[in-house]
Amino acid sequence: MTNRTCVAHGCDRDAVARGWCLKHYKRERRRVGGKFTRKTPAERLADGLKRMPNGCLEWQRTRNEDGYGSIYVNGVTTLTHRFAWEIENGPIPDGLNILHRCDNPPCCDPSHLFLGTQAENVDDMVSKRRHMNNRRTHCQRGHEFTAENTRIDERGNRRCVTCERAYQRKWHREHYVPRSAT
Repeated sequence: MTNRTCVAHGCDRDAVARGWCLKHYKRERRRVGGKFTRKTPAERLADGLKRMPNGCLEWQRTRNEDGYGSIYVNGVTTLTHRFAWEIENGPIPDGLNILHRCDNPPCCDPSHLFLGTQAENVDDMVSKRRHMNNRRTHCQRGHEFTAENTRIDERGNRRCVTCERAYQRKWHREHYVPRSAT
């Protein structure tokens, strides 16, 4: 985190609270009668956004472990991209999610967001090869995912050919009954 300087004209001290150094913060509190007017959640959202070179309007403050921005609104922590959508387009209908065209979790640009179901979200993720299975280099038994050793199933998941063959051989040995034995 970078140190910011006081917003008071000509002051080069480090900012402590609300952009002011301690001296100017105390002076401002006395000036407004000890109370500061609170910003609305929409104003706080706008203050925390920054236009990036890639065209995204990114949230620069608190983010969750998946990279999505979060903001406190009406007593509830809300994801910033959902809140930005609601400001621009109104409430999100039940059963729908807000999806990113840009695949950038902190992005809150309403033109980069669209409504979709959970199934559409998963299909979008798989079609762009962003699902967890795509990040692995080896199967759970240690075989490398190479062009020769990988099969893509109907859902877009990678399957280890070596493991599938071993499973088929084992199943065949356990379930196959020779004709002469009957």
